[in-house]
Order: sequence, then C-alpha cells, then structure tokens
Amino acid sequence: MTALGSWRDAAVILLSLEAFILALLVGAALYLAWRGLRQLQARLAPYLLLARISARRARNVTVRFMGTLGASFVWLRCLGEGLRRAFGILGRR
Repeated sequence: MTALGSWRDAAVILLSLEAFILALLVGAALYLAWRGLRQLQARLAPYLLLARISARRARNVTVRFMGTLGASFVWLRCLGEGLRRAFGILGRR
C-alpha cells in the first residue's frame, strides 16, 4: 500500500464516522421534536376541541344566515328572469 492509499482509507473511515454521527444527531432531534409535539398535542387537545366546536357553530350560523338572506336574492333573480322571458315571449306575438 502506498501512503496515499492509507490516507484515502483513513479519509473514508473518517467520512463514514462523520456521516453516522450527523445521522444520529438528526435522528435524535427528530425524535425529541416528535415527542415534544405529542406532549403539545396532549396539552392542546381540550382547546382544539373547543375551537372545533366554535368553528362548527360559526359555520352553522353562517350557512343558516346566508341561506335565509341569499334565498331571497336568488328568488328575486329567478322571478326577474322568468318575467323577462315571459314578457319577451309575449312581446314577440
């Protein structure tokens, strides 16, 4: 073996060791983040349930209000369109 071959082998071993250590660090960070998110989710669960209930109530009120308010505009638009067609047909005769 030449001196260059020994250095190459040492560099490959050092590079693989660095990659392994970096992978361990990233894995440990991901594990701690995952564990922290689970704890956060457990603490936030009651508040998220309240937020979901409030959002559902707001949606129901909005749908009901827009159904009531919007129905009158749709009815008027349909009535106007029907009258326009009827007068258009009668006007041609």
